[in-house]
Amino acid sequence: MRSQCAAVIAVVACCLGACDRTEPQPPVAQAAVSAPVAVVDPAHPVHPVDADGANRGDTPVQADGPTSPSEPSFALGRARTLFSASRLKGGRILVAGGLANQAQATSFHANAEVVDTLWHDGAGRVLPPIEFSARVLPGHFLHAAVELDDGRVLLVGGSANTFVEWFDPDRDAKGRFVRGPDLPGGQRAALTATKLADGRVFIAGGRTVAGQALDHTALFDPKSNTITSGPRLREPRACHTATLLSDGRVFVCGGVGRDSTELYDPKTNAIAAGPTLRSARDDHRATLLGDGSVLIVGGQDELSKTSSRVERFVPSLDRIDAMEALAVARADHEQVLLDDGSVLVLGGESDDGTDQHDTILDAVERFDPAVGRWTKCAAMREARDDFAAVKLGDGRLLLIGGQGRDGVLKSLEYYEP
Repeated sequence: MRSQCAAVIAVVACCLGACDRTEPQPPVAQAAVSAPVAVVDPAHPVHPVDADGANRGDTPVQADGPTSPSEPSFALGRARTLFSASRLKGGRILVAGGLANQAQATSFHANAEVVDTLWHDGAGRVLPPIEFSARVLPGHFLHAAVELDDGRVLLVGGSANTFVEWFDPDRDAKGRFVRGPDLPGGQRAALTATKLADGRVFIAGGRTVAGQALDHTALFDPKSNTITSGPRLREPRACHTATLLSDGRVFVCGGVGRDSTELYDPKTNAIAAGPTLRSARDDHRATLLGDGSVLIVGGQDELSKTSSRVERFVPSLDRIDAMEALAVARADHEQVLLDDGSVLVLGGESDDGTDQHDTILDAVERFDPAVGRWTKCAAMREARDDFAAVKLGDGRLLLIGGQGRDGVLKSLEYYEP
């Protein structure tokens, strides 16, 4: 499997001439499944889905046929993959940007949707789209999103964008996107943005539409809404992870063709080398565990073959240990820390590195840090990768959109861990 972020960025590079003129109309019908959580606004009812995938009208979106407790009766107005899902105040969730077709950069969404799963005793609804601050560039996909301490959501880069913008839920009746400053180093996608302990955001790496991995870092200050350049990474990287540690440092891990790690210390504004992974990996996931270690799961190796490897970074020892492998190799999956300290890994894509046997997964596994073992869990109702999984207040997960086996999804699914 070719690196997902690399493949999509290549599509952007080919289509950029068309993308940088205007936002296209919503693409013609894609498969069904994708939706997020939260936002109650009686003044803005939900819109029904038209054949072109757009959400219009005055009535809430309803799923066809009977539903079960794991199948909500509402859906997104637009099929989305490579989007972001962020929590807002009051239990709401903002689903921003993405693509309707991973093979077409012109299928970008220059807007966001908000969903309220609690509306009308859990019947739920999706509100009309909220447009981004700038409609000229190709939306945001393969971007980074951060929930700020003041309730805003920061969107960073993605596609060919060179700037940040934020969603302010308190602007206007349904909230508004506001354009912010440009990113040092210009356009970038497949980057990371990590909120630090003091509320600032550390932005690292990424890739240009020409395919060049970047070593640029930057710091966004939400108090002044300004961006300053940070120290250079020791190696350019994209499709990596960046995890805030308990001691305030940021653990930067992997990336396309990278088996290295780095540690950013905001106290000294300096970057130091970290321990080496057992193999290169990108499109993996990393989760901070209760004991302060970081669980690194799956991804793709240097041969673009999906990996079942699992490793654990122990900051106090500056060491990476091998852990029990996944039963199913996967990349572009979702990974959620549960209330009991275990980690749930859901969906993703698995293949043999040949591009001939790509399989989108419905498989779910659970890791118990106390014993270092994986167990198989109930499968999702629908296979998906490049999606989002959001933990709700009642402990369930809301699975949102992504790429399905028959196309990009607009429905959503509840999953009981």
